[in-house]
Amino acid sequence: MLKSKFTLLSKAFLFLLIGMLAFVACDDDDSINIINVNGSEAPARGSIVNAVLVEKYNVDELNDLLESFQAGLSSIYQIQSKVLLYKVIYNTVDSRNRPTIASGAIAIPEIEAAAPIVSYQHGTVLRKSDVPSYGSTEQLIGLALAGSEGLIMSMPDYVGLGDSPGFHPYIHAESEAGASIDLLIALQSLCNQQGFEYTDDLFLFGYSQGGHSTMAMHKVLERDYANQFTVTASAPMSGPYDVGGVQTDMLLSDNPFPAAYYLPYVVLSYNDAYQIEDDPYSIFKEPYDSLIKIGFDGEHGSGWINGQLPNVPKLMIKDSVLQVFSTDENHPLRVALNDNNLYDWTPQAPVRMCYCTGDQLVTYRNTEVADSVFAANGAQSISTIDMGNLDHGACALPCFADARTWFKSFLED
Repeated sequence: MLKSKFTLLSKAFLFLLIGMLAFVACDDDDSINIINVNGSEAPARGSIVNAVLVEKYNVDELNDLLESFQAGLSSIYQIQSKVLLYKVIYNTVDSRNRPTIASGAIAIPEIEAAAPIVSYQHGTVLRKSDVPSYGSTEQLIGLALAGSEGLIMSMPDYVGLGDSPGFHPYIHAESEAGASIDLLIALQSLCNQQGFEYTDDLFLFGYSQGGHSTMAMHKVLERDYANQFTVTASAPMSGPYDVGGVQTDMLLSDNPFPAAYYLPYVVLSYNDAYQIEDDPYSIFKEPYDSLIKIGFDGEHGSGWINGQLPNVPKLMIKDSVLQVFSTDENHPLRVALNDNNLYDWTPQAPVRMCYCTGDQLVTYRNTEVADSVFAANGAQSISTIDMGNLDHGACALPCFADARTWFKSFLED
């Protein structure tokens, strides 16, 4: 039954992942349905605050939507079913384990058979609205896969993005995992309320920050949720799993780096999570301190802030701060970075890590470190795939195509 329901990803994924404008689903008052309002003083994690039926797409409407973004997408994704698109706001915790809310998108195909659940973790964004529940490209990915492949798609926005208050804890493993898992809990509640059947199959995938989030999610699911969820397989791709080691070395080298904003994003994230400095902007030189404060307000995109920063990221940091960080192994920021490494554990479910040796943003050595430690820890089902000398953007297409073939094999056994 599931064999025909799971043909993940195709050459069209590149068009979905890069170079596309975000879209917003139609806002039709007749389509809105508030599922639940939780007024508890101590809300359970994953409990629904509200869930809104944003749109109900029929086959023709979904084909037209795909066609409007890239000629031929509707022929590549053979839409076979109606899809219900929900925006969900739910209870979770932030990077300091304080109760908060997060948002996400859920795409559910209208089919008679029970469907596998797939959790897609998105990549790096700065604007709070550049997320699945607000109609980003990732939402289109979910709609296409739900309608063509019969998958229930979970697409978390993460803490601090979408409708979640506060600063986004970028590359913070526990909050990435927490928000993603709590959306799975909300998804099950939504499906149970609305009568949608789902199987026990659970697949996880994501690229770049989504690779880090996917690895974190897998780790926490097996550590804390073994009685509730069983990961079928996960495909973290081109993620900074050794964020405190090889990725930090890359960011703080003397070489130009195409996405200099990664550095202040991580610094501000960890400072908020670990309360390191009273004024995190004080570690940056003028005028970068003021520009960073403007650029990370949740309304600017990465292109703007990147254009304000030096192409050698460490040049924006005060020399005295950089000297202390470089010589003190117990520097609070270094401790925070190492706390978010994701290689020193032993996955039980299969993991396949895709990477490219030409990646100029997330070094392939992250995957090498993770693979080596997993092997030393005795992990039995770890594989890696090198897609060659491609840069970060070009690496996405072959990695997703590889995940398609690999995931499909689990449902054909």
